[in-house]
Formats: sequence, C-alpha cells, structure tokens
Amino acid sequence: MESCTPTLFSLTGTTSYQTGLIGEYTVADLMRDRGFRVLAHRARTKWGEIDLVMRRGDLVVFAEIRQKIN
Repeated sequence: MESCTPTLFSLTGTTSYQTGLIGEYTVADLMRDRGFRVLAHRARTKWGEIDLVMRRGDLVVFAEIRQKIN
C-alpha cells in the first residue's frame, strides 16, 4: 500500500466515510514511517472489518482507527 494520504485544507463537506479514510491513511503513513509494513487495509472477515493489518518483524498489529473532528 503506497502512501496516499489525501491533502485537504478543510474537512468541511466531507462524508464520514471520507473522514474515516483520511484517518486510516494517516495512521498507515505514520506506522510505515516507524518501520511497519501494511499488509491489509479494510480487510473483511466473517466477523467484520479490520481497518489496518500491519507487521514489523514478528509483531503483527490489527488496528481499528477512529477519527474525531472538532
């Protein structure tokens, strides 16, 4: 997964789906900068969706991302 964090000057008018994607891409970029490899984004399972699955060495991280706009 390449870095593709959208550049926005304002989140006004964006949908909650778009806001969630921005948060997920931002976290993926930050984790990649810390040496993690993103294995999956929005991975679907029979139990639901996992926003990010990342790995660094023997460590595997499953992440649910929350984005709060003030």
